[in-house]
Amino acid sequence: MMKLILLFAFSLSLSASYTPLDVKPGLWEYTTDTSAIMDQTLANIPEAQREMVKKMMAKSAGVIIKPVNVCQTKEMIKDPQGAFKQQMANNPKMKECKYDILKSSKTYAKIKFNCKDGISAEVEVNVKSPTEQITTANTSYPTPNTVIKTVGKWISNDCSGATSN
Repeated sequence: MMKLILLFAFSLSLSASYTPLDVKPGLWEYTTDTSAIMDQTLANIPEAQREMVKKMMAKSAGVIIKPVNVCQTKEMIKDPQGAFKQQMANNPKMKECKYDILKSSKTYAKIKFNCKDGISAEVEVNVKSPTEQITTANTSYPTPNTVIKTVGKWISNDCSGATSN
């Protein structure tokens, strides 16, 4: 699910009305805060088990998912539909999703998607500067109304450190 949301950060051109985001090409680092997911998950666990799960979560790496480095080329930013189609070809589960762009500008995009497996989300991308963006997804995964916030920061023109495309 995280990879799907990160992909939306740039791969939004599924409509003729899409305006490319004003961001720099190159290597981007995305960090996802999962504290909201943990809080919502805990709320759905029976009281008797909640304390045990809290202790297990405290021993884990914390509330931040390991950052993912993604290469975004000029072509991907200008025409992300091609990049998105390539990702869909590599991930059969994504072929079962329908995407609609609700709003689009150089600094903001709002996308809604629904998948046959029941997962749905509204994703908002806010470009703070050509080197920083914040993506917020209100999703049905792993629980209804889960909010996932991801911060993207441009690292360099060189994409050799990419961990994901």
